[in-house]
Amino acid sequence: LYTFDSTKVSTNNGGTIINGWVYSLDTKKVSTELFGFRESDANGYSCIKRALAHLDSVGGGFLELNDGEYLLDASTLTKPNPDVMYFNFWFEMPSNVTVFGSRRAVIKVADGVILNDADKSQCKGYQLFISFGVKWTQNFNLSGFTFDGNLANNLIPKLNSFGNQALGHVLCGNRLISCGVTGVKVKNHSAMQPFVF
Repeated sequence: LYTFDSTKVSTNNGGTIINGWVYSLDTKKVSTELFGFRESDANGYSCIKRALAHLDSVGGGFLELNDGEYLLDASTLTKPNPDVMYFNFWFEMPSNVTVFGSRRAVIKVADGVILNDADKSQCKGYQLFISFGVKWTQNFNLSGFTFDGNLANNLIPKLNSFGNQALGHVLCGNRLISCGVTGVKVKNHSAMQPFVF
């Protein structure tokens, strides 16, 4: 599956290029397993992150979420603006990418990510996949896997100082072109609209 390329000895993206060893199959069709995911590991976030970065670098492709639990905790949230808490997110959406998996591939929010008494340094809400700012995202699609919001262990937040009750969304964006969701199962989730376009 890998061939050696001496010009890439210093490159390691955790999946398709590892210190000169280059993945020789189709690099536009990858899986989280290729990027290090194992069903019993707690590294699901970093595997998805590395795989999405790779697909973005090659102009898009397909990411298969292998079966297992991908636990996302507050430490891996990106918080671009502490005053706008509902912009907290785990993954930016690259263009021309499809993320898919079976129902046994479960992306789950860890305990205590959303806190009822959150101040500006804590999380009152989140986006799993987000597109915002000046960048447009096109042809990003989600299919088949399960998202578990773990509502029992994440309190619904009170209204914040902006008058928003910032909950969680699986996909959210205001600069999307031809993006979609097919067959994603959402459970234990507090948002009335898990997908916001």
